[in-house]
Amino acid sequence: MSVEIFDQAPLLPGSQPLPERTEAIEEAWRRSTGSVDIIEQARANLRAAAGLAGPDDADLPPIVRLRPAIEWPYGYEMTERGLVYEAKEGGPMIVSGPFDVHAMVRAEDGTGWALAISFRDLDDRLHVVNVSRADLASGEASDLRRELASKGLRLGSGRSHRERFVAGLAGVVVKTRALLVGKAGWHVNGTVYAAPSFTAAAGDRVDEPILFRSDPGSSMFREAGDLDTWRNQVAGLAVGQTRLLFALSIAFAGPLLEPMGQESGCFNLVGASSTGKTSALRLAGSVWGGGGPIGFASTWRTTSNALEGVCAQHNDSFLGLDELGMCPPHEVEVAAYALTGGSGKSRLKSDGEMRARQRWRVMVLSTAEITLGQRISEGGFGKTVRAGQTVRFVDLPADAGQGFGLFDHLGEFGAAARLADAIRDRTGACYGLAGPAFVRAFLAARVKSVAAAQAIIADFLAEHVGEDASGQVHRVALRFGFVAAAGELARSFGLIPVEPGAVTAAAGSLFRQWVDLRGGTGASEARSAVTQVRGFLQRHTLARFVPADAGLDAGSWRAQNVAGFRMKQDDGGDFCFTDEGFAEAVQGLDLRAAADALTEAGFLIKSSEGRRKAVVRIGGKPMRVYRVRAAIVEGEDE
Repeated sequence: MSVEIFDQAPLLPGSQPLPERTEAIEEAWRRSTGSVDIIEQARANLRAAAGLAGPDDADLPPIVRLRPAIEWPYGYEMTERGLVYEAKEGGPMIVSGPFDVHAMVRAEDGTGWALAISFRDLDDRLHVVNVSRADLASGEASDLRRELASKGLRLGSGRSHRERFVAGLAGVVVKTRALLVGKAGWHVNGTVYAAPSFTAAAGDRVDEPILFRSDPGSSMFREAGDLDTWRNQVAGLAVGQTRLLFALSIAFAGPLLEPMGQESGCFNLVGASSTGKTSALRLAGSVWGGGGPIGFASTWRTTSNALEGVCAQHNDSFLGLDELGMCPPHEVEVAAYALTGGSGKSRLKSDGEMRARQRWRVMVLSTAEITLGQRISEGGFGKTVRAGQTVRFVDLPADAGQGFGLFDHLGEFGAAARLADAIRDRTGACYGLAGPAFVRAFLAARVKSVAAAQAIIADFLAEHVGEDASGQVHRVALRFGFVAAAGELARSFGLIPVEPGAVTAAAGSLFRQWVDLRGGTGASEARSAVTQVRGFLQRHTLARFVPADAGLDAGSWRAQNVAGFRMKQDDGGDFCFTDEGFAEAVQGLDLRAAADALTEAGFLIKSSEGRRKAVVRIGGKPMRVYRVRAAIVEGEDE
């Protein structure tokens, strides 16, 4: 009989081989390896991993702590050496290394039934794998066996070994059930929250085991240190720091998006290099994880397609993205919409069927040296940011104006560089604990927490938004208030060591700065329309505007790519845009809204009937055009 060397794994209670079979199994190992040393080593590792000696079960993932009664098919037995099959004739056959079966798992909708198993590789690293019932039904289950082998489970290579291994898994009976989730965020009507590093539940699901499908090692959702240290030594660095406190609150806001019916959103810290922007990212990211070059955060060096997957991985939580300038200008506009839009593109499978579109809700903190609009404009002529983008992608000044970059004060550190180093060092040693604590505290008092958050938002809007504010300003104020509510909840849960109202005050300060930089609380289309038309005329007056009295029939005045006509100075020297020329000048804005904005600003001359386009004689013939006063070029409002 051919037997391979198999790896170590935890013991199943009551699964030790019968005394009369031990000698036969060890003899099989001797013939295969020439030694029984590995057996003794395996036995020691197995007992330690199983909790018989060594680490406590509390250090294991929740699903691995399940030790249910297992009924193997006739002839099968799990031993310290592995899964053994003994036929009526012949000796025992070791078909695989040892592993535990923990539960039968399935998705929320009753599909995806699988066995949750675990084993340890030769480096004593624990692996948890879902063995799909569908895979077991497909012959020798080569894909499944390949996955298990790649993770370190030793498998017999002979045909009989393969067949017996698949048959054993297909026939095993385990009555314990667990919920299988493959996406981060809320599930089962908001009673279950899952992430690669933890799961939490409430209500009827509180006692049901939950298994997250993805590999925790593939993400930055990790834990290190302890919660008290994080609260005092990490979050404590945000005390009195407006932008750091707001950044922390953004990180806590993700799990509130779904319960409070909010859309995804992004805040972009804009400022020169070495102002502390990345420190804010590190601090915020430490709420959920860390261990990467910039902690939990990633960079903007990506494509819009790749960003969809990243957003889905951070669903209902937080995403940090460093340096917007790393994203190519032609990708930025699409990527910004992908971040806050909540869904990816529709795509086809190889067989022509439509793939399920990825969906997400996420709160994002970004850093950049220039604004979103400036980066988009670098993509080519005519590229401008749309008003809808500035509502969901909010640019904020990174500099606090105190001479310390992003920081309002230096505390005990004496220099901004030393404070930044402290943030880097502390977030590198303690992270990934506050996010799970926030979710569990929220689940324990969901109704009260939502009501409290709604009250904070209402008070914020009442204080900061006047009746004459535009809808855009109201939506951005709602976003600031939402972040303030998340931070105040985190404070009430004992996660941020500040006084009540401190987070709301920080959010209010930043909102007022945003309004000042924006130029007021009116609609942005009004300013954008005037600015864009003025810039268009300053660039193209001589090259693309033909004298109105000559029109296009006079060859000496023929122009390439005509955008409109220029009236005589005696007639005011006004500019008369063609439909195509006006659309180009206000690209990215609604044509009617832009025309109305120009009218309100005193620059667009309507027809006698009040229409947006006036009738003007061009080359001796009447033509309907958008007539814009020449004063717009000098910026003289009338």
